[in-house]
Amino acid sequence: MARAESDARYARHEAVLTVWPFDYNGTGQTSVTGLIRVDDDGDGTEDRVATIKKGFFNYIEVLAHLNRELDALDAQNVAGIRFGGVRSPETDVQRFLIYNHDKYDTESIEPQEFTATLQLSGVPWDNATVRRWRLDRDHSSSYHAYQALPVRAQNGVYTPAEIADLEATDDLVEDGPPQDYAVVSGGFDLDLTLRVNGIVLAEVRERDLDADGWGDGRDNCPLISNPSQTDQDGDDHGLACDCNDDDADNWALPGEATALQLTHDAGAETTSLSWLAPSAPGGTTLLYDTLRSELLNDFSGADCVESDGNDTESSDSLTPAAGAAVGFLVRAENGCGPGSLGGERVGPDCP
Repeated sequence: MARAESDARYARHEAVLTVWPFDYNGTGQTSVTGLIRVDDDGDGTEDRVATIKKGFFNYIEVLAHLNRELDALDAQNVAGIRFGGVRSPETDVQRFLIYNHDKYDTESIEPQEFTATLQLSGVPWDNATVRRWRLDRDHSSSYHAYQALPVRAQNGVYTPAEIADLEATDDLVEDGPPQDYAVVSGGFDLDLTLRVNGIVLAEVRERDLDADGWGDGRDNCPLISNPSQTDQDGDDHGLACDCNDDDADNWALPGEATALQLTHDAGAETTSLSWLAPSAPGGTTLLYDTLRSELLNDFSGADCVESDGNDTESSDSLTPAAGAAVGFLVRAENGCGPGSLGGERVGPDCP
């Protein structure tokens, strides 16, 4: 391995894991894989040999997720059972391998489960996603399928139906769907469940809502998959979600103007309006349209009181007749186009 790091010629090879004698029909030594003689056509003779992953194979696969730089976690003894683990740090992911071991339970028959809590700190993201893999008699293991297999001699044969459970349970399987965690003050607590003489591998990454391989905090289109992260105008908004990727001053339609307030001066017969700019402007420059409608639930025929105003204030000189009312809405716009009037309201273009 050391030589391969400095000379790529030594990195090209294949490895075969084996133990002698071979483990035919579960009668050989404990090994990485087991061999089952299979009779496909029902004539009582061997037609092929099925290779079944043993628990050791999945242990090796778990270890293959770790890098060569490992930090040991403090080990503890609880009721005679030793708990420990390692951390495998990388730039964009942290992996934790937790184990427990009862030296007196040589057949791993103790059914009790434990919860190990990792108190993570220094997490550099706002949200994290955790994936888990468990490995014990009940998880990612063909143990129970082997127990149910009829006992036959080393040269005996099995039907495809008899080994179906073996072949269906020998893979390393993720323990449930990924889970998202909110990171508070740079940390969060991670609970991991494991059985006696079992292990659990936890992989902690920044959340990636669009599953394009870029964490939300680094993704220039967090909600649209864009693995290439192409950004032609350099405005930190990718081509996939930029309304005009040749214009660095505009990238999306603006959000809603908020906190609209009005005051009416009866003497001056003037209504003054003010509002706050959208929290998501979608561009560097915003303009505003102010619309007025005598139908409070329908702005499709509204009048434009002001078009393309460049501040967050407007006024109107119309005074409603006694017993009547008018409503006002403000719409922001930028180089991508006009934003929303809020809800499902629609109104005319201004001017």
